[in-house]
Amino acid sequence: MLIDIIVRTIQKHMVRNYAEKFLQKYLIKNNNLNSIDKKLSFIEEEKKIPGGRIDIYASKGSKKVALELKAAHYNTKTTCLQLINYINFITPIKGEVYFVAPKINVGIYSTLQQYYNNKQLKLFEYTYSKKDGFDFFQVYKNELNDSRKITFLNEILTVKEAKKGIEFFSKKTQKKYYQQD
Repeated sequence: MLIDIIVRTIQKHMVRNYAEKFLQKYLIKNNNLNSIDKKLSFIEEEKKIPGGRIDIYASKGSKKVALELKAAHYNTKTTCLQLINYINFITPIKGEVYFVAPKINVGIYSTLQQYYNNKQLKLFEYTYSKKDGFDFFQVYKNELNDSRKITFLNEILTVKEAKKGIEFFSKKTQKKYYQQD
């Protein structure tokens, strides 16, 4: 049983790494980086920097750009630490970091919003189909899908607002119930 768990874990990790490498090779091949930003030009892959490796190191005119790629579900906390490391590396040379993932977790934005607001970080999502290939698009803060928000009667509520509403309706229902006695 333990061996099965270890094998499944290794397989998941291998699939995730393969998918990320596939995305990386696609972007490098024939300068497909311009499908993210028309001005990007490839410099180096897996650039070693203190504390990590940048998936793709590129230039945008005289600026340098570090691209961090994710091809599957990712740990927000670990990814934020990676991005902060890249931002700290690239900021002194007037560069920026692009984070590219199938879905941007709102935690990435909320944790790194100062870098986003200072134009040191840009967020990109993508879709992939065998027929059409990759489609990349920049995501802005107002477009982030916060799964912690709830839609109720066409109104978007935060979890806090929803809990207040549930408490309100619970109390009202309890009063009604007890008043019937």
